[in-house]
Amino acid sequence: MPPLRAIFFDNDGVLMDTERHYFAATAAALQARGVPFTREDFIELHMRQAKGAWHLLAERGYDAAAIDVARQERNRIYEGLLASEPTPCASAHEVVRALRGKYTLAIVTSCHRRHLELMHQRTGLLEQMDFVLALEDQEETKPSPKPYLQALARAGVRREEALVVEDSERGLRAASAAGIRCWIVRTELAAGGDFAGAERLLSSLAELPHRLGPHPLEDIP
Repeated sequence: MPPLRAIFFDNDGVLMDTERHYFAATAAALQARGVPFTREDFIELHMRQAKGAWHLLAERGYDAAAIDVARQERNRIYEGLLASEPTPCASAHEVVRALRGKYTLAIVTSCHRRHLELMHQRTGLLEQMDFVLALEDQEETKPSPKPYLQALARAGVRREEALVVEDSERGLRAASAAGIRCWIVRTELAAGGDFAGAERLLSSLAELPHRLGPHPLEDIP
């Protein structure tokens, strides 16, 4: 097995504890229009299917203009939460510091760049990355393999020399389709996910440097 040269992180749920904010903002916008939206709906539609929730409004007769108003309202609520509660996941800073300089580090996310920069304006994590691929940088979004194929090209490494760290089923599917090993960080929202295709499940991000060890990706049980 070639030595590990690059680690690609998902952002929301792996480095930043922001998925709960996205759920809360989406639920508020939908519920204001009489559409119930539960955590289970969020997990299924966003984290598994990558489908989003606006079709729920369309099914109730909302036209494109009205749905766009709801989307803008969701974004305002979400941005307010990001500005007031930008919360890195536990051990995110320590893990990035431990890996910085040893590997090419990148964030590959379906998050809009505006939201990414807003949530990271005081974390310092973006500055620790060698590069970032936000939604606007991608030809297609996860679960398409293209974001991770773009990351391979940008990092100048082969798929065997890279590792993806994700927390969602759609992220795992994207990494697997790109032919890159994927480790999953188990989170509260993703606790019931089907991660049979993951090479390793981590109980927290803090495990990552220890699991890599002196010979990362070799002889993994």
